[in-house]
Amino acid sequence: MLTELQLGNFKAFAETQRIPIRPLTLIFGPNSGGKSSILHSLLLGCHAIKSGELDVHQTEVGGDAVDLGGFRQFVHRGDSNRCVEWGITLETAGLSKKFAEAFSAFEQVSVKTSFGELVDSESKHDVGAQKFVIETDDKHFLEMESAHTSSFYKLHELQTPMSARDFTAPAKSHPVTFWIHGVNFHHPLVQRVLKGTFAEFSGTNLSTKDFNLLEKNWEDVCHLPTFIEGLIPEAINARLPDLSVLFHPVSAGGSRKKMIVSAARGIMHHFLGNLFEEMHKAISDQLGRVMYLGPLRSYPSRRLLFPLVQTNFSDGSFAWQVIREEPAVRAKINQWLGDANRLNTTFELLVRDWLDSDQAAEVAVKALRGAGKPAGPKSRELVTKALGRLAAKMGEGVMGEVLLKDKRTNTIVSHRDIGVGISQVLPILVAAHATKNHIHAIEQPELHLHPALQAELGDVFIESALGERKNIFLLETHSEHLLLRIMRRMRETASGKLPKSCLPVTPANVALLYVQPDGARSIVREIPLNERGELLKRWPGGFFEESLREVLPSYAQ
Repeated sequence: MLTELQLGNFKAFAETQRIPIRPLTLIFGPNSGGKSSILHSLLLGCHAIKSGELDVHQTEVGGDAVDLGGFRQFVHRGDSNRCVEWGITLETAGLSKKFAEAFSAFEQVSVKTSFGELVDSESKHDVGAQKFVIETDDKHFLEMESAHTSSFYKLHELQTPMSARDFTAPAKSHPVTFWIHGVNFHHPLVQRVLKGTFAEFSGTNLSTKDFNLLEKNWEDVCHLPTFIEGLIPEAINARLPDLSVLFHPVSAGGSRKKMIVSAARGIMHHFLGNLFEEMHKAISDQLGRVMYLGPLRSYPSRRLLFPLVQTNFSDGSFAWQVIREEPAVRAKINQWLGDANRLNTTFELLVRDWLDSDQAAEVAVKALRGAGKPAGPKSRELVTKALGRLAAKMGEGVMGEVLLKDKRTNTIVSHRDIGVGISQVLPILVAAHATKNHIHAIEQPELHLHPALQAELGDVFIESALGERKNIFLLETHSEHLLLRIMRRMRETASGKLPKSCLPVTPANVALLYVQPDGARSIVREIPLNERGELLKRWPGGFFEESLREVLPSYAQ
């Protein structure tokens, strides 16, 4: 699971900020303070690891809602001499079985990269990686840097050591050549790998003296080339040696030192190559789970006919298609809409399908008559054919629409008849109830909602994050009511008074962040909560302070 982001020289942030991520991550702060920068950094990572592109404008996940403007726009203060720093921390338990065992002594593994303009590249504004670091539980493990600032393409054969001349042709354009130039040979993971492999292949037991030797000769052991074509490397670009031939018996006249250095190089080559592949896969998997919902959600037309020609997640238009096609999701949302202890609205979602184009034609013909248009056999035939072609083009044999019923009066209405709020919250409810193991980055989930309904959203997010769906929510919000509901559930959990319909919430489930402008930069402060849902630090700048004094007496003391 994703547990932390690290951002530096990105948009509002200058010095690297460590941003904890928990199942319920709430991001507060003043307008234009940098809250959205956290969510946008995730979208940058999604785009970069999938496409290899770092000079990012629009991202696939963010759609039209997010335009980063390219490197010179999103680098802090537009200073193209800076490098953007981007890092991600994952729980080691989420790695593949092979690497989960190797990393079993550590809870987390962090991957950090920095990228900027490559000044001597063929195009002056090409952007590429500059540095790459791996840490475990904040303990330095490995570091890589580009060979030189002009290494926009792979090094010429004569510039590389003999053992590294069998390069794999890059799959994408414009890779940066990197060299491993720093490995911590006293790191428990390195020692475990080297000791285990030496013992397995040669029966040699490595001593502290041997590791000091390897550290002294680190360049011969780990100075291996690779390419970084996006955020992080995928493999070492050199021929893998056969481990079985690296270990020669140490004869009376042989050199133990030479054998250890040579064999360690082969071992580290295999291990690091596999590690890069694993890290790339694990991070790609996490970022592939990101779904972004922007602050301006779709407000469809009155006649919302299906199938829709185009939907996307970032503007919420996907939700209507899901509501129509997934009865279980629709039932769950109706439960939340109508439950007196939840959103407590009087509306219920309905789906009205026209079973075929002929039935749809009947509706169209009636509409023509109502508008005073000719609706004879000829017009009916033309309408039927047109609707048939439309249905075939969309790949559906059934057309229809989504409606709402006002249960107070049994009146069927369109979403356009009941104000904007319901249409804006539906994408959030669908995201919460129709997805599993996703990372939802949502801006202003409270948009157009009454304060009481904002509070009820707290329970929606709690159930989706801490229940069987195991989603993660990054919520950029100004809603005090949403926060207070989560704090209330924490207090009820601690006191044993939690309603049976609710899930327990503890401080380990919640990250409460405040993005605070500080001169020409912004900083991220974590506001810790205790098990009773009380703030352990005051809000910076008095944000929400007055209402919290009224709601939480202990806060005013």
